[in-house]
Amino acid sequence: MEGEVKSGMNQKPVQQRFEAFARDAAEAERATTDLEDHFLATYAMNEVSIDIHDARTAARKARRQNVENSLHCAALRYFEHHRTEERFAELATLIDKVRAGEELDDNSRAYFKASIKLLYSDFLQDFHGTIVTTPIGASVSAFRNAFRPDIVIMDEAGIMRELTTLSPSLTSAPRHGLSPAM
Repeated sequence: MEGEVKSGMNQKPVQQRFEAFARDAAEAERATTDLEDHFLATYAMNEVSIDIHDARTAARKARRQNVENSLHCAALRYFEHHRTEERFAELATLIDKVRAGEELDDNSRAYFKASIKLLYSDFLQDFHGTIVTTPIGASVSAFRNAFRPDIVIMDEAGIMRELTTLSPSLTSAPRHGLSPAM
């Protein structure tokens, strides 16, 4: 063997023993450490813990920044803003029952589902902004009856079939772009 490997094999192992935990030294240091030092060390560890938690929370929020922009979250915010209105009184009562842990019977569940659809419809009719959806999602009757966009922009339309590209344009009747008369 040549070079570094040979010289490494010729070295003798170190015979000095290291003590993993010097209990006597730790006891002596503890006896001489002041209360303020313990407090400051605890405070520093607490600050580090909070910083790590804040960094983790910020990183998670950055990865999930569009979750709060979903139709469900936006409709829920809309509901909370308009909760006291007469049109949402029954829905508010049903939501309160569910939050209290009560089980809804079949009729209440059906009414709950219909009320949520009406909530989405009301939200979309009052909404003024950008909606991003799939072509098939835009062709659902509840969506196309409640939302009338000014313009429809389709990404990746070149790889879609012609019928798929026409679906949202014809069903939403945008003010710009393709119209139902075309």
